[in-house]
Amino acid sequence: MPGVICINAANGDGVPSGFNPPIQPSSPNFSIVGEDVKSSWIKWHNAKKGQEDDEKVMSGTSVATPIAAGVAALTLEFAMQEDPSDEETNKILKDQLWYLKRHIGMVQVLTAMSEKIRDYNNIVPWNILKARRTRRKVATDIEGLMDSRFRNE
Repeated sequence: MPGVICINAANGDGVPSGFNPPIQPSSPNFSIVGEDVKSSWIKWHNAKKGQEDDEKVMSGTSVATPIAAGVAALTLEFAMQEDPSDEETNKILKDQLWYLKRHIGMVQVLTAMSEKIRDYNNIVPWNILKARRTRRKVATDIEGLMDSRFRNE
């Protein structure tokens, strides 16, 4: 489906879940953690614990999808943040934002963040958004990704 980024589930080690739909040959087949995710929940009676609980452990592509959406949102937020002491990096990121907001631009970034496990691109955000990397380094990495994809457009 054009314009849609399909997300599959994986366990904590990035191994694709057995309940994922069949892979799509013309898709990047992204995956991200979606198995055994502790989730906040409305109060419910947990028969195993014999008490009320406000957490559930959940699995599914419907669990993985909002996690991947969060990674995409954090990537966009990173690009929109400004540092008053570093106008050059601000400009690099501002120039890339238009591309990042496009389907193909985000697919490019998610692919670069991914590690191939079986037939899936398992999203590992810190492959680009590393805590110890400088803001400039992350910005130039994103710029390079967008340039390699959009150079001739």
